[in-house]
Amino acid sequence: MKFFLLKTIAIAALVFVTHHTTNAQVNGFGGFADWTYRQGDTGVAASVEDNAITITTGTRQFRNVWLNDRQNIESFTASFRYQSEGSNTGMGASFIVHNDPDGANALSDGVGNGFGPPNLGFGGIDSSLGVLFALGNNRSASTGVLRDGRFGSGLTAIAPSASGDGFDVTVSYENARLSLLVDDGANTPFSQTLIVPDLAIALGSNEAYIGFGASAGNFAGTQPQRISNFRFQSGTVAIPEPSAGVAMLVLGSFVGCWRKRA
Repeated sequence: MKFFLLKTIAIAALVFVTHHTTNAQVNGFGGFADWTYRQGDTGVAASVEDNAITITTGTRQFRNVWLNDRQNIESFTASFRYQSEGSNTGMGASFIVHNDPDGANALSDGVGNGFGPPNLGFGGIDSSLGVLFALGNNRSASTGVLRDGRFGSGLTAIAPSASGDGFDVTVSYENARLSLLVDDGANTPFSQTLIVPDLAIALGSNEAYIGFGASAGNFAGTQPQRISNFRFQSGTVAIPEPSAGVAMLVLGSFVGCWRKRA
């Protein structure tokens, strides 16, 4: 299997390319030839294989990786595996759809002092929607959907754990509804359907950059975070309607509705 280490260039993009739009199916990372990696810290750079990236490698790190070509986001399904060798306060990652002015060179805005909420590689990414996963002590995890690189209430504790073998994530979107499924194969899967803004309106286009962010605070130690088996497909998807008895959930700069399904 091809394996190499990305060279560290602090607070600079490692790749600059001319971007155009494509609506093709994305199967894996493909050795990252078609991706841009961004690193805002001076730690050991991410390591990549053909179909996986160990995106953080130590403490006080914040990184992003974006597919160079924008994708159609009118309806889509994205799936991936997320895992960490440990679980400590200050660690986490996010799947992000965005039209930040910096495009594939967008970089999240740091991890603070390590004692507050981590930015999860999402903070400061403008014109965006992020599906976030924050890790805590004792292998705990929480998830939420937020907008425009802003944080607030809305992260929900989940049973699946990212430690060890990690968990599989499936995100589906169509007609201002977003479905999220998280499954580690051992604990009760977490599933919810959210009412969100129309992404084409909220992000200013029916096409957007897709990718990931991650951060590690003061307590992360040397417990790497890894993302693998990424798949993305534009096209019609089946998403359940929220039930009549929905609850209101603040999602960053907008309000959504959610239901949890068994």
